[in-house]
Amino acid sequence: MIHRNILINSILIFVIGSILIYSMFIGIVIRTLLNLPAPAFISLIAAICSPFAFLSGLGSAFGTKYPLDSANKEFGKLNKLYIAPFISFAMIVVVNRLLVYGFYWN
Repeated sequence: MIHRNILINSILIFVIGSILIYSMFIGIVIRTLLNLPAPAFISLIAAICSPFAFLSGLGSAFGTKYPLDSANKEFGKLNKLYIAPFISFAMIVVVNRLLVYGFYWN
């Protein structure tokens, strides 16, 4: 019975991972096609790379065994507010706005 549960769990993880990954690839293709024609290749980088940035922790999350005895401690770490992501997000927004308007130096 235990082996059956392990098999079912591994199949579920594979199916969920496949659904996420394939939908991400389809989304990359659709978003890239919607951004065409692009004046430069660098304009397509956001459409191509942003799903990978959002799902970068997916593989490690699936492979990690979460112990139940320390679940409350782990949730405390996850719910803690970190300021570094907010600062980096603000910097990314500023840089993207500058890139949209362009640099005009003579």
